[in-house]
Amino acid sequence: MKVQFIGKDKFASDWVAIVKDYAEKHMGLSIPEKRSADADIWLAHRMVRLPKITPRAVKISDVFTCPSDLQTGWEFLKSKVERGEDLEPHLSRQIKDVLGRDEMLMHWQINHFHIGTVEDPKHPGMIEGGSHIVYAFVDDQSFHALALLEHGHWTNREIVETLKRNWPSNIYTPNLVETIPNYTHEEVLNLRKSHVNALTPLSDGSTYRGFGETAGGSSVLGTMKATHLRRMFGVREWEIRGDFNRYFPDIKVEENTLINATLVLNPDFSFSAKLTDLNAEVRLEMETMPQLIKSLRS
Repeated sequence: MKVQFIGKDKFASDWVAIVKDYAEKHMGLSIPEKRSADADIWLAHRMVRLPKITPRAVKISDVFTCPSDLQTGWEFLKSKVERGEDLEPHLSRQIKDVLGRDEMLMHWQINHFHIGTVEDPKHPGMIEGGSHIVYAFVDDQSFHALALLEHGHWTNREIVETLKRNWPSNIYTPNLVETIPNYTHEEVLNLRKSHVNALTPLSDGSTYRGFGETAGGSSVLGTMKATHLRRMFGVREWEIRGDFNRYFPDIKVEENTLINATLVLNPDFSFSAKLTDLNAEVRLEMETMPQLIKSLRS
């Protein structure tokens, strides 16, 4: 039997509110009120900057070199990668900022890692940084160490060239007939500042572009992941509305009855569909909140 819920896309709307509350109460993150309607997108924007927690093989490019005074820090990071530890402490200090922008990661899928060995006293939980960082392309199996350079190489095309030269199968670089502008450093910065996604021409005639960013400045990859979860809750709402008696066999209502239903997060971080006016609730068989948040990592 079918019923109707009060409010459009009720579970998806409830999910967004749950995300904002959970991020602030359980993750120590702050999502501005003006971003509340897209809280899930901005949390995903932040989460895709975090590599998944899994063991990876460390692969070294043909131009990667490590000075002796940085060797201890590099070995410390490398051991964490190989053991599958959380790499968040080695990321940018902006990782705690939900609205923070890692433009190199968004546009080129290249991350950067600090190689200190002690905690930063000014940023608890983060590794103390230095003048040099490791630029790397990270996937589920490998940590591709591209270069160990000073900060500021955010538009250095040579780093992408290194990735393509060493691991050509890891990135999609179609060959195009038309001419692609050879943007200067300043032009690339201005394009990114304006949230414009541009192809990067490479020396072998191919071009490259990562996922990029939306017109609103959020990560395209993060937005895709957030949209997937919104739709998942929308589908669950559709299933309950379309087969109401399956979920609530003891509730007797007429076809197309208008019902006040809410998606709620339980104390154990599972989810339930709650019928406020009918004093009924059913636990939903799905992943828990921590599991869904974990799935947003890239």
